Amino acid sequence: MGILSRLILEAGKQGIELALFVILPIMLVMFTVIRLLERMGVMRVLVRVFEPILQPFGVPGLGVVAMLQMLLVNFAAPMSTLSIMDQSGVSDRHLAATFALVLCLPQANVVFPLAPFGLNVVATWVVGLVGALTAAALTFYLFMPKDSDSTSALEPIQDYNQPASESLLDMIRSVGKESWELAFGAIPFLVLTLLMVGLLDKTHITMLLTALFAPVFGLFGINSQLFLPVLTKFIAGGTAMFGVLVSFLDQNLVSMLDVNRIAGLIIHPLDLAGIAILTAAGPRLPRLLLPAAAGAGIGIAVRTALHLLWF
Repeated sequence: MGILSRLILEAGKQGIELALFVILPIMLVMFTVIRLLERMGVMRVLVRVFEPILQPFGVPGLGVVAMLQMLLVNFAAPMSTLSIMDQSGVSDRHLAATFALVLCLPQANVVFPLAPFGLNVVATWVVGLVGALTAAALTFYLFMPKDSDSTSALEPIQDYNQPASESLLDMIRSVGKESWELAFGAIPFLVLTLLMVGLLDKTHITMLLTALFAPVFGLFGINSQLFLPVLTKFIAGGTAMFGVLVSFLDQNLVSMLDVNRIAGLIIHPLDLAGIAILTAAGPRLPRLLLPAAAGAGIGIAVRTALHLLWF
């Protein structure tokens, strides 16, 4: 029991530190930036600029907003946009393409916290956009052919609506509340995941699994110690994976070069936690999950290959 108690206390301390001293300040700044961009009308301009570029890939105007929310806020932020698209008569094909785009993009709640440790944000964004647009196009043209669309209504013309005007003080309070909720909500995932990592390490299961998958990782020149972060990502999500990566970085088990090489595989919301949250945004999304996930899966494979080539 003494070992278990020590592991719980260590996981609790590290999880709270990560949430309050890494995730909270970074998300506070990013929330503030995007709210200021909304107030200044920059978001509306960005939508109008990117909309003609993304339309050939099957992504409508509101899909641009979902993309910016994923890149600048966090993986759950596009829920509001997906919900609006689901209810506003956007065709199944366009909605599925946007869903695939979102599932393949690098989420801000992992990218920005890893940036101070050495993650190449520019490379992650550039490669992420290439993979996400590939995912959207494949979903729109291949996995969702025209005759599969059950929506008879024409797609409405969408525009980005800015939120109701509020004072700067009210905006700061709102941003602070959202940032706190995000950071505080991440604590249970971080603590439990770090505890799981500690238990696996003490029981030598980590060593066994790493040795088992080492030949597979070795074929691609990937550090075999990354197996556990990869497994954690697809089971518990990006925030939990971030906690494991930081722990491994502190122990010098992996380097940031290793993380940059495999960033395309682990920084996206296509995991059990991400799917559960994003599909709850609208009644059509669970039905469109299979084609969207198929497109996103190929897009993530493209991202993984490009990151390995880049680094």
